[in-house]
Amino acid sequence: HFRFWNPDLECLPAPGVEEFWRRRVVRRVAGVELRALCPQDALGYASLHLLKHVLQGATRPFHVYEVACFLESHAADEDFWKEWRALHGPELRRLQAAVFGLAQVWFGCRLGAAGEEVERLPAGTRKWFEKFGTAPAEGLFTSNKDELWLHLSLLDSRRDGWRVARRRLFPGSLPGPVDAVHIAESEIGWSRRGLRQARWLAYVLRRVWHHAAALVSLTGSGLRWWWGR
Repeated sequence: HFRFWNPDLECLPAPGVEEFWRRRVVRRVAGVELRALCPQDALGYASLHLLKHVLQGATRPFHVYEVACFLESHAADEDFWKEWRALHGPELRRLQAAVFGLAQVWFGCRLGAAGEEVERLPAGTRKWFEKFGTAPAEGLFTSNKDELWLHLSLLDSRRDGWRVARRRLFPGSLPGPVDAVHIAESEIGWSRRGLRQARWLAYVLRRVWHHAAALVSLTGSGLRWWWGR
């Protein structure tokens, strides 16, 4: 959380986020004045933060609800959306619109003027909402990586698409320690060391099974998404 967005990791540029910090305003909370993002940038950051979690397969329902509530309460605020468009360029608005579409699928919130940005999303992205809009929530209970198709639909470069797909389908490193991580090596006996290795191996096998099951599901969903496009 030391930066607003990581374009190198997600292969999606978000020009304009560097201005968020410069445009901070003073807000009074419980009688205390605090420096905070302006309302338009606060929505932008909340949307980018949620999008990051969605694309990495770690969606938190509360984050979606938070954005949905904001959209619902500001649907008729034309001045807000006019300023939002003035401050945020097309690429930055497109990333936020992907989150707005997800919030509407999940909670049926009104979009107001933001609905125009959702309509401008690529056809593949809008098709993803139709076919897989609830997949991030289902991922809390069953293995799936259907968010990959959302990610690919937002990319303009086939090279970036292969890079993202390779990272999401085939993790490039083994998991780190999962047991006795706060115990000094000098204090770990042979029995504890064996238990640590056994638990690590069990964790790795569970992750392999998770990725294998998700890959099988992803193949079928990918065909449906591609055919739907």
